[in-house]
Amino acid sequence: MLGPRRARSNRKRSFSGEFFPALAARQPAPQRSVRRHHATRRELRLDRDRDDRERRQHHQCYLHDDLACLRAVNESTGRVLDYLEKEGRAGNPIVVYAADQGFYLGEHGWFDKRGIFEESRRAPLLVRWPGVVQPGSVNRDLVANVDFAETLLDAAGIPVPADMQGRSFRSLLKGRSPADWRKSFYYQYYEYPAPHHVRPHYGVVTDRYKLVRFYGTGEDYAELFDLRNDPLELRSVYDDPAYAPVQAERAKELARRRPGWSRWRSSAARLARRRRSRCINCAGGRMTPVCGGLRPDFSHHPSAFRSNR
Repeated sequence: MLGPRRARSNRKRSFSGEFFPALAARQPAPQRSVRRHHATRRELRLDRDRDDRERRQHHQCYLHDDLACLRAVNESTGRVLDYLEKEGRAGNPIVVYAADQGFYLGEHGWFDKRGIFEESRRAPLLVRWPGVVQPGSVNRDLVANVDFAETLLDAAGIPVPADMQGRSFRSLLKGRSPADWRKSFYYQYYEYPAPHHVRPHYGVVTDRYKLVRFYGTGEDYAELFDLRNDPLELRSVYDDPAYAPVQAERAKELARRRPGWSRWRSSAARLARRRRSRCINCAGGRMTPVCGGLRPDFSHHPSAFRSNR
């Protein structure tokens, strides 16, 4: 992994044959003018003595720092592409721009990441591959990060080991979607209550629908979203008679992707109960205003995560 300084020091190297540089950006330090307002995630989450105005100020500085990091990544990517053009190597390398997940900017009353909502679940994936990827083309098939390694192996002409879980999406990059390409995928978040206090949940996601079940806190419930008619996921249609066939089909798909879950679920519930008994940060599930919206301020109060209540 090369940071910006190491990447600059490698400019003078003469690359012959194959090479694979992985560039990892680091978050820039906050500007001096806002350094005294800089807040960490822990401060935003646990310090409940600040007034609303100060909370909003800390929240804005935190998000500005994160967006500054994103801008730095964009600028660094442009410098890499400019270097390849200058050295006459732009016609050969495969350039992949990706991230691990998205980030809430106040949607659903949240900051940070985690959770099955689209803002957190989705992640950028841009590929420049001269002669293979049509510039400006967009593919909307479901791709996961477990597919990255298989795709790069395929591009290099190396056989993909049978025990790897992903699948090469080289055909998608060429504009061809295989008939048997995945139509859904499984999602789960189980780390609870510490350190992030996000209620455990799991679900199945397709290009249009999302079925999610919340569990492990003594108040289980489910939600169903129609991403075409409700792209912001503000209204659950679970148990809506008009969506009964869709709900039944998604439930079957979820069961298919989670064999043997019942035994694991009972163990996870027992573990969650033990952790809650040791929790000292409970704020009673109250909601506190942040950045013009509401932010859950809780450790083991389940109802704060509900999006349609």
